[in-house]
Amino acid sequence: MESIAVHIGFDPGKRRDPGAIVVSDVQQREQIHYVVRHIEKIPLGTDHIVAIDRVIEINDSLKTMGHDPQMFVDVGGIG
Repeated sequence: MESIAVHIGFDPGKRRDPGAIVVSDVQQREQIHYVVRHIEKIPLGTDHIVAIDRVIEINDSLKTMGHDPQMFVDVGGIG
């Protein structure tokens, strides 16, 4: 099945909640399907700059594979 888009989801986490990075393919079948290709937990205490650098690394890797990922960030409150 061919992807119609690639999404990167990023939740930077909070002091008591770990963050996460998810990469999914968006596929058009009879309905839209999201197929998770990568999921990564960001440990508690990880500096936000380190987490953002990891997101950039994943984004760059996807671009070298010919994808143009869309980024979605949970901005529900950091800290």
